[in-house]
Amino acid sequence: MGARFVSGVPFSDILNNWSAPVAVIGSDLATVLHISSVESASTIFFLGSGYTVIGILTDLDRDPETLSSAYILSGLALQTFGTPTSDQPARMVIHTRIGAASQVASEAATALRLDQPTSF
Repeated sequence: MGARFVSGVPFSDILNNWSAPVAVIGSDLATVLHISSVESASTIFFLGSGYTVIGILTDLDRDPETLSSAYILSGLALQTFGTPTSDQPARMVIHTRIGAASQVASEAATALRLDQPTSF
């Protein structure tokens, strides 16, 4: 994504393996929530579940909307909120080199779900 952390750290395999209730948020959302760093161990809530903010993102090259968003670990998101629906689809931003986007686009669905590439 070309992101830089103002404070904190990105998700890790250890956090994912533990299904840790943690979140990474964009700097615009952090400003609205009055969170200036992760040192205060701020907690944000989604539908009654609390998530400790471990990172604040800024300087996003590909998806500026990310600055106003919050992210939790994918496994925990599936456990908590269920699978994505057509009303609330999953989303992904893929960074490619110049000239490679059409090839990556043609292969992405198969790479994501070898068993169901037509579901995207």
